[in-house]
Amino acid sequence: MMDNLMNKLGDYNPQLLRELKGRIKPRNIILTIAISLISQFILLMGFLAYLPNPPEPGENIFNVSNRYCTGKLEYGRPQCLLDNYNNFIINWESWSLDLFTWVSIVFIFSLLVMGTYLLINDLASEERRDTLNFLRLTPQTHQAIFTGKMMGVPILLYFAVALAIPLHLWSGFAANIPFPLILSFYGVLLAACICYYSAALLFALISSWLGGFQSWLASGAVLGFLASCMNGLTHFNSAFVYLSFVRFFNPYFFIPYLRQSSKYNNWEIWQNFHWFSIKLGSQNLVLAIFAIFNFAVLNYFIWHGLQRCFRDPNNTMLAKRKSYVFMAYFAIVTAGCAYGYNEIAENIVCLLFLNFCAFLYLIAAITPHRQSLIDWARYRHMNFKNGHSRKDLISKDKSPAIVALAINAIIAITCISSAVISSGANLTNKANGLIALGLALSLAILYVVIVQISLFMKTKHRVIASIFILGAVMILPFIVVAVLFSNHNNDTFLWLFSALAPIFLLSNYTKITIEGFLAIVCHLAIAGFLMNQFMQRLRIAGESQTKAMMVNK
Repeated sequence: MMDNLMNKLGDYNPQLLRELKGRIKPRNIILTIAISLISQFILLMGFLAYLPNPPEPGENIFNVSNRYCTGKLEYGRPQCLLDNYNNFIINWESWSLDLFTWVSIVFIFSLLVMGTYLLINDLASEERRDTLNFLRLTPQTHQAIFTGKMMGVPILLYFAVALAIPLHLWSGFAANIPFPLILSFYGVLLAACICYYSAALLFALISSWLGGFQSWLASGAVLGFLASCMNGLTHFNSAFVYLSFVRFFNPYFFIPYLRQSSKYNNWEIWQNFHWFSIKLGSQNLVLAIFAIFNFAVLNYFIWHGLQRCFRDPNNTMLAKRKSYVFMAYFAIVTAGCAYGYNEIAENIVCLLFLNFCAFLYLIAAITPHRQSLIDWARYRHMNFKNGHSRKDLISKDKSPAIVALAINAIIAITCISSAVISSGANLTNKANGLIALGLALSLAILYVVIVQISLFMKTKHRVIASIFILGAVMILPFIVVAVLFSNHNNDTFLWLFSALAPIFLLSNYTKITIEGFLAIVCHLAIAGFLMNQFMQRLRIAGESQTKAMMVNK
């Protein structure tokens, strides 16, 4: 029977069968069961240790307090009361809720962090053993291969988590949490796993030059993201209110009854949250569906990149036409989370931060490297007139990405501008905010040109060089200002060439509005000059390749 099941599984997904055969062994299963059960036992004993010890005969209990007692509050904790059997009355519902919360957190970090590490490490091992090219030559589709890896590589991790589900459900039911809310949390966690694992596979494909460090880097980034969100984005009335969109990518914020837990009872999660004019703060199931939808949309673009990069490692992660859709979706959704607030400066800063992160991804996703650019230039030189090159710059994937990224930046700035215009701020603040957004747009165009030029260099380490060059251009003006000027609030023009220029403009708009316009003109002039020089170099490179081909013929 087992052989028939394995044969059917092999017919359905050969890659999944390959992964399972390499991992499902008696020793591994026994070790997984032991680790899971021992971890649950330690967690359970730890929570039992938080309960007050039974009183000794004649002991004065009037000064005994504990978070799980039921008396009146004393120094922030309930006072402990005795029942008819001389035992403390315990609030088991609160205790069970805390246990449920911690098991949920363990699920999140175990699945997302460890699963990311396992998948990237496995794909990196395939790359080192040169078996990844063998997979490319098999008749399997990329969907079957990557689905098999996502289901098979972390199979022991899935088994360990499954063994803890009974404890999770028992504590949830003991805390009187409705079963649909528990299912909604499982749904968000499942969607997060699929999205994170897909992104891990894509990162492994495009970062083979990092060697064995890539798995540690990615899992560390996931760990840092989850932990920073827990600590920084919990209080809705904090300065991070406009970053609430980020919460949709962390399942921690969808743990049922999190705010009622004794450890987190002062934390505000979704209170007063709204998307555009739709109030969603008290609708837990709707929030969960919204999160799953966001994961699904992001996963769609990730799998588009997996398809492109798996068959052709030199291909860009995203088609230019797809990038416009991605940027429009991201900008609209993030603008909706900040819609209706009157604080223009905070609104713009947070929205620019979120969209800048998406823009950096697009720079990496659609910017072609040197050989692709030379191939495009040679093809254009041989077959096209100049009029057709404009369409190439917008839609052809091997053409320079400067125009396409500029369009994406315009899409993002337009959506943020609509949020600024629709806010309840006065006309002066709105005008200053729009100037700051114009400065952000000109900076984005300048950064795009610099990155494209950097990736056209002849060095083998073009990616690393472009990262350092872009970082220097963004940070160096800020360092120069910090070193040369004792008063950083002075009207110094160098501020407007750093990545913090929009923030500086918003905080000093009464003094440097004219300088802001001048900085925008300078950014665009420098970007235009650099782009013209780059296109000339690219044209010469294409002509040279064409002449070499003609001579060889």
